[in-house]
Amino acid sequence: MTLSRLNKYYTTVTLAILYCTVGHSVEPGFLKISGYTQGTTYHITYQNTVGRDIQPEVEQRLQLIDQLFSNYNPNSLVSQINKSKAPVPIPP
Repeated sequence: MTLSRLNKYYTTVTLAILYCTVGHSVEPGFLKISGYTQGTTYHITYQNTVGRDIQPEVEQRLQLIDQLFSNYNPNSLVSQINKSKAPVPIPP
């Protein structure tokens, strides 16, 4: 190989390496979670910037909503209010 061809080869390889590494930051991945609640399913896609799994928190909050507002859960707050003839205390 002549010096000129060798310089072109190294220049091409160097530029290819720089192209692949510089200016291409890795974007945080997206995670998908899904589950079952209130007779249906939910699907959430979120950008995971800190490596945190939010599914336990989502399920906990959906369970709280179900305990408060479900018409099908006889122990929910709404069901207790609907079937009660006396005032029902509402928790804070």
